[in-house]
Amino acid sequence: MIDTTTLRIKVNGYLERCRTTNHKPTYTGIAFVLGISGRTIANVVHGQFTGHEYTDKPHITRCIDNDDFELIKGLFTNPCE
Repeated sequence: MIDTTTLRIKVNGYLERCRTTNHKPTYTGIAFVLGISGRTIANVVHGQFTGHEYTDKPHITRCIDNDDFELIKGLFTNPCE
C-alpha cells in the first residue's frame, strides 16, 4: 500500500505539473505517477471495486488506503484548489 506521505507528495507534484502545463488531471496520468493502473484510480474515485463498495478491511493487494481516497477524489472534483 502506498503510504500517505508518499501519496501526498506524488499527488501534489502531479497537480502542480497539471497546473503549469494547463492540463486537467486524468486517471491514467496520476496512475502513471503512482505506478498503478488507471482502473484502480477509477475504482477509488467511484469507491467501488467490481461493483462492490470498498470495505474497511483492505485486501492485501490494495494500493491506496481508504483514508486517502479523498485525496485522489479531490484531483477530479476540485483540481484547481
